Amino acid sequence: MVDTTGAGEKKRTPAVVARGKARDRVAALRAAQRKREKDTEDDLVAFFKAQESIATAEATRDKAIADAHRVFTEAEQRSQLQQAELVRAMRERGDRVEDIAELTELSATDVKKLLKQAAPRETSSEKPVVSSAEKKASAPSIPATAADTDAALAS
Repeated sequence: MVDTTGAGEKKRTPAVVARGKARDRVAALRAAQRKREKDTEDDLVAFFKAQESIATAEATRDKAIADAHRVFTEAEQRSQLQQAELVRAMRERGDRVEDIAELTELSATDVKKLLKQAAPRETSSEKPVVSSAEKKASAPSIPATAADTDAALAS
């Protein structure tokens, strides 16, 4: 018999050929699966980095908002105090609350609030010294008993 397959090659049986094809296909499937898993892992890494970037941006935004709110609140308080002092100056010059309200386009209630805010605070050295006799004379008498209350109401 003459070998027609070539020099020294053995002819493979169909079962061996089939097994080789199966192994090649399984190896290709496994390689594709490993590539998908690697691509999925890379995508997840990028996803979680993006998620962390969002959290960092939120924290930066929240800090900026808090800082802006603090700056606004301080500026608002300074401006309101200035308004209060100016309203007090008008009042000290003799302007009526209603006139100040009309000039400033505020309500009389708001003008009164500003006047209270600007009212100078008494310090311990500015408080008048009142003797105990003056305190007793200026204090209203409080009835001690119900009979005293009835007598005070009758008079």
